[in-house]
Amino acid sequence: MNTDAHATDQLDQMDDGIVQLRRAWLSAADLLNTRPVDELLLSLHRA
Repeated sequence: MNTDAHATDQLDQMDDGIVQLRRAWLSAADLLNTRPVDELLLSLHRA
């Protein structure tokens, strides 16, 4: 999940990304970069 922002004034686009995720029936549990840091690093190490 990210804003795809190219400038700090575009960071409010996070809401747009959340809307798209919900349309795809995804939640924070489905996204790697919403995990706690330790879990994220473990997942990256396994890849």
